Amino acid sequence: MAKQGQADRFHQGTMTDGWRWFGAHPAKKRGRDGWTFRVWAPHAEAVSVVGDFNDWNPASHVMERLSDGESVELFIP
Repeated sequence: MAKQGQADRFHQGTMTDGWRWFGAHPAKKRGRDGWTFRVWAPHAEAVSVVGDFNDWNPASHVMERLSDGESVELFIP
C-alpha cells in the first residue's frame, strides 16, 4: 500500500509530483507484477476499477480507502 509520507505531502500541499503517486502505475507486490491504481476521492462512497478485463463489473475490483481517509488504492496483478 501507499507510503504515509506521500499522503502527508499531498495534504500539506508540498507534493509537486502527484502524478507519480496518483493514477495507474506498473507495480510489483508480493512477487507479482501488476498495476497499482490510486485516486483522491474524499467524498466518494465507493471507487472501482472497471474495464474489459472484469466485464465492466464495479463490484469485482473495489478500491480500498487509505489511512488519510481521502485517497483510495488497489493493486491488480
